[in-house]
Amino acid sequence: MGTISVILAIVSVITALLLTIVILIQNPKGQGGIGAISGGVSEAMFGASAPSALVKITVVLAFIFLISTLFYAAIVGHQRESKSLGESITAGIATTPTDAIDAAEPVVEAAAEATENAAEAVKDAAEAAQGAAE
Repeated sequence: MGTISVILAIVSVITALLLTIVILIQNPKGQGGIGAISGGVSEAMFGASAPSALVKITVVLAFIFLISTLFYAAIVGHQRESKSLGESITAGIATTPTDAIDAAEPVVEAAAEATENAAEAVKDAAEAAQGAAE
């Protein structure tokens, strides 16, 4: 499977480069080219003007690029041994309620301690303010 993925990657890169070159070569305002967004493409689709050879080449290259990229992604996805980011995140999530409680206990204890410290700080500040007022 390794050689197939390398071949598909090479095909994808070559077709992407060729597709870029062919699109840049085309005349953007004439003969139903890709650059004529409003009128030319619709005319080419409905036969008002025959599509040029560059448009046909663009369509073929885009199709080859799409298919090779999809197959490459599928093959590389099956070859991967490591987990995806989503799988890694969901693996760390508790699966049972008791696991969730066990995982939450340190957080709850820390929050309770912080609340007690804050309450003491408020008391101390109130006493200091009262002492300064007297």
